[in-house]
Parts: sequence; C-alpha cells; structure tokens
Amino acid sequence: MADEVKDAAADSKPGSDEALLVEVRKDFTYAKSYWQENYEEAEKDMDCVLCIPPEDFRNDRAGRPCLWPDEISQYVNQTNNNLRQTKRAIKVSPRSEEAKDVDAEHRQAYIQGIEYASKAQSIYATAFESCVECGFGYWRVHLVVTGPNGEQEPRIRRIPNWATVLPDPDARESDFSDSNVYFVTDTMRQTTFAKRYPKAQKRSFEGSDSEKAPGWLDGDNITVAEWWKREEHVDKDGVKHYTVTQRITNGLEILETNEWIGSWIPIIGCFGLEKYKRAGGTSKRVFLSLVRRARGSQQMLAYIASQEAEEFGMAPRAPYLVVKGSVDSQQWKLANKQPTAYLEWFPPEDWNVQQFGPPPMPARQPFIPNAQAYEIAYERWRRSIQASMGVMPLPTSAQRQNEKSGIALTKIQSQESIGSFHFTDNFVRALTNTGIQINELITRLAELDSLPKQVLGRDQKGEDKTLRIAPQRQEGEEGQMPTEAADSQHLPEADLFFAHRGEFEVAISDGPSDMSQRDEVSEFVDTLLQTLPSMGLAPQLMQQIIAIAIRLKNVGTYGDEIADLLAPPNQQDIPPQARAMVMQAQSQLQMAMAEIQQLKLEKLGKVTEFQGKMALADKEQETKVLVAEISTKAQNLMERMKAFEDMMAQWHSQAHDLAMQSQQQQAAMAQQQQAQQAAAAQAQQQPAQAPLAQ
Repeated sequence: MADEVKDAAADSKPGSDEALLVEVRKDFTYAKSYWQENYEEAEKDMDCVLCIPPEDFRNDRAGRPCLWPDEISQYVNQTNNNLRQTKRAIKVSPRSEEAKDVDAEHRQAYIQGIEYASKAQSIYATAFESCVECGFGYWRVHLVVTGPNGEQEPRIRRIPNWATVLPDPDARESDFSDSNVYFVTDTMRQTTFAKRYPKAQKRSFEGSDSEKAPGWLDGDNITVAEWWKREEHVDKDGVKHYTVTQRITNGLEILETNEWIGSWIPIIGCFGLEKYKRAGGTSKRVFLSLVRRARGSQQMLAYIASQEAEEFGMAPRAPYLVVKGSVDSQQWKLANKQPTAYLEWFPPEDWNVQQFGPPPMPARQPFIPNAQAYEIAYERWRRSIQASMGVMPLPTSAQRQNEKSGIALTKIQSQESIGSFHFTDNFVRALTNTGIQINELITRLAELDSLPKQVLGRDQKGEDKTLRIAPQRQEGEEGQMPTEAADSQHLPEADLFFAHRGEFEVAISDGPSDMSQRDEVSEFVDTLLQTLPSMGLAPQLMQQIIAIAIRLKNVGTYGDEIADLLAPPNQQDIPPQARAMVMQAQSQLQMAMAEIQQLKLEKLGKVTEFQGKMALADKEQETKVLVAEISTKAQNLMERMKAFEDMMAQWHSQAHDLAMQSQQQQAAMAQQQQAQQAAAAQAQQQPAQAPLAQ
C-alpha cells in the first residue's frame, strides 16, 4: 500500500470524510457477505489440496487412524505445469491511422520488458495456481519511480493471499474488468497499525468503534483496506471517461487518498469455472476450482485408507496363545526377534490332567486382513477423482510398460490439458486485461512526459532491447522534431519509441487452440520433407517449400529467420551486395545446368549411334536368315515377292526413325549452344559484378 505512487494526496480532516466512510462500510459489508460462501468453499478446497482433513472427518475418526492420502496434487501440478510450459505473450497491433507497425513493435517490446523487470511469469504462475486450487487468484499493476527526476514506469506485482481481495459483486465481465469497487485488505495488530500510520488520528480503539465499524476490528487486530472506486463521467460530446481513486482506510477514517491515472482498477483477477445458482429468489455467481467436485471422492478415499490402516493395526502383537506356565517367559519373549532351533513347551506343574484333560498346545492366532477389498474400493474412488477433475492418471500402465505408440501416448498426455482448458482460458482473459491496462498506462505516462528517456524492452528472441522515448512535438512546430529529440544522437524515426501517438489493440499469443491440428500439421511436414528429394523439383522451388515447412513447424524466431534466408518475403528488402551475389549465383547455376543438359544430349547421341549400328548388324543377320528361308521354304514367285516387299518396308521404317532421331539431336544441341551463349553474355553484363569483385 505504502509504495503506491501518489499523483495527488490529501490528508483527511476530522468529520470531512464521514460520508465516504459510510459508503466504504456499506460496500465492505456487501462485498464480504456476497463472497462469504465462495470463500468458505475456497478454504475447504485449499485444505483438501494441503491434505488437511475436514473437521467432521477428524471428529468421526477421533482416537482412530485418520489418514488423508495425497491424490489430488499430481493433477493440480499437471494443470499448473502446462501453463508454465506454454507461456503466453502480450501482442500489440496498430488500430488507428496514427499508429504504425514499428510503433506497435516497440510498444510490444516495452511491455515484454515490463514483464521481465517485474518477473511476471512467476507472478502469473502464482495466481494461476491459486485459481486452480481454490478458484481465485490475483495480481496488480502499479507504478514505480525509475528515473532521476521522478519518471515512472508500470510494473506488475503479485497478491499472494487470494483471501485478502474482495472484487465488485456487481461486475458482469468474466475477468471483472468492469469493476467499480475493489477491496484489498490487510489485517494487523493495533500496535503495528500505530507504527505504520503515525499520522492516523486514532491509533487505539474501543468497543464503541467495533459497533460503529463492524467487521473492521477483531480483538487486538484491525483491518486496513485499499478501497478502489471507479466513477464514470460523460463529456459534452457524449464520450465516457473514468476516474479511479484509491483510498486507504480502517473503516473509521480515511488514511490516504491517491488518484490513479488509468481508466480501470489495477487489480487483475484470475477466476475458476463460473456458474450461477438460485439462492433466496435471486441468482448468485459461484466460482469452482479444479478440486471442488473431487472433494467428496477424496474424502471417501481417505475413509478407505484410514479404515484399512485401522484393520492392519488389529494384527495381534502376540502371535501365539499358550497356557500360563507352559513356556519359559524369557525364551518366548525373544522368539519373534531372535531365530532359534526350537522352543520348549511343557505341561504346567499344577495342571490337573484328570480334571482338565491334556493341556492345549500353543496355538497361533490367525489374521488375514481384507486388503484386496480395500484396494478395489480405493481404485474405484481414485478413478472418480480423475473423472471429476477431467484428467488422466499419470503414469498409466501403457506408459510404464511402453505398450502404446508415440501418437497414442501424446493423446493421453494432452487429455488433462483439454479437461482443464477452461482455467487456461480464464487466465488468458486476465492476461488480456493486464495488457490493456499497461498499454493505456504507457500512453498516459508518455502524454504526461513521465516516462524515462530510455527504457529497457525485450525483443521476440528474448534479448534485451534499449528503447529511446521520443518526446512530444513542441507546440506550433508542425512536422518539426524538437531539439531534445534532435540531440538524441540524431536517431532516425524508426529507432525512436513514439509512446504518445496512436491507438493499439492488445491480444494474447497462446499458440494453436487445437492441439490435434498442430500435431497433424507437424506430421504432414515430416512426410513432405521425406518425399521432397524424390520429386525432382528445381532447387529454387525446393528452397521455397522447405521455407514454408519451417514456418509450419512454428519453431520460433530463429526458424523464421532461416525461412526468410531460404525464401525472402520481399526481394527488394535484400541489400544490393547480397542481391548481386544471389544473381551471380543464379547465373552460375544456369550455366552449370546448361552444361549438364549439353552433356546429356551428347550422351544421348552416342547411345543413339550405338543403337543404330547394333540395329544394322541385326538386320544383316536377319536378311541372311530371310534369304535362306525364302530359298528353302518359298516355292513360287508370289511368296518370294511378298516376303521381299515386307522386308523392304520394315527397313524403310527403321531408317526413317533413325534419321528423325539424328535430326532432333542436332536441333537440340544447336538450341542448347544458343542458350548457353546467351546466358554467358547476360552474366558478363551484370552491373553488380564490379562492387562484388571489389
């Protein structure tokens, strides 16, 4: 509370704030009453996570084994760790005409720098864990002084105790961004209050004070609360504006008053599954944690475990029953600890055989606990917990024995993230609310010239990036950069962060919403890359396909850079020297391809010539065979003439085919030589060879 930046503060005077105090007490009572049931259930959820049995369960098991086995924490950790593995990022895009892409890039880098300076990822994780475990989690946005002249920057700060925050019961948005009232409480001893607020007019309290401000005093403890109030104003043009005020009070006096420069109350809430129920004739909002529906099954599980422990505890301490005086007490005392060859047993000396018969031999007490029945019941209720939480058991038998394929195991592992995705969705809403508020604070601070001249940001690679804030233009100098900016090492406009101009949209980058679709795309890319070498495509086309595959893999910023090198999005953006090198490489590649084509044609000519010679040799042999057949088999002139005509027609057809192949070969070789000469002439005329050679 004390480290909140105060833009305007006023000390309270006796009696001047009485109307505000009445309003504070009414709002506080209303908020506590509205959230009482939700927070009581949240406390039970947290006890269940902490393995603290409920009071009625402890009373029922008084004097008997009372166990509360931990079955829920593994599923809570699954949900929390899924968020840690897939970090969300705040993305900024221009919305108005004044906003430029480079401004959005700088603003996004600065917001990520704010998150890095605030260690925001751990803050987000703390609030999300609280939301999963009990349905409520909070953090806040505030301002800190970072410049030598009082310049301020936004920061994110955690609220570790969810039970100290009371949201506006009348808010309707799922992220409570439309809240007009918020309480953040802190309970302390009266002596601590007197030291922390030495200017308070009243530092000791009586019973009449408790009656005046019920709920603020509890014995020696006093509640001090931040009372945030948001008020709407409409100007002459009908445009709505909001003023936000923070007042610190103990219910009896206003201790501090601070004006906030933003349009929203800077308390960010991350809430569980939202439901409405009818209560007293009206609908009331209820938030469920991940463990809420599993509490009954967990208690039954605890009862089974406690009952099993009680039954195992019924095992006899003395395994044998003997007649008094029939054994050596010292020897039998150590019989269960020290192995011996035998143990002596003898009838008691005062045993009356005639009256009682022969003395009974030592008998072992039989005891077999019903462990199998307990295990079956335990497994049944354990699966009930999994069903109520929407998760899968880890590890499964298939995972332990490696009986399933990789795709099946991936689907099993993703099941719990799908079952608890509504918590992730609510977290994205809270993160969006954070980005919107920080975005507005950056603009407001820049308009007030309250940002430092140089701030630290983070680029998309996660590396530090220094941003120089461009000051606002001086009045009456349109289009002129002020002297202060001109003295800033004469930086071009693209290197300056114009935080005061333009309007921007804020969104959250959280990856594909459909995990199966992402897996299918990755599998398709793997198959494409395996079959790509056998397609026989041109090298330039293969580079473009590989670049598209890298982008589909979504491997990050470095992958995008590799894809841009393989297939630049815009050839005009390439530097002149690099463009000349690319053109020269392409020319050399064309010449090499022309030489390869010429060699292929020469090889084809040799093969054709060889095939022609082989064909003529075969025809001579066939002629001899045919003459022999004609002379021996043909008996008349008609048969001999017919055979001779068929042979001549076949020779004529084959000679025509050989001539056509020879002409096509000569024409292709001539065309290839002309293309090679043209490519060489074009390569010699490249204007970029002079600077490249230099």
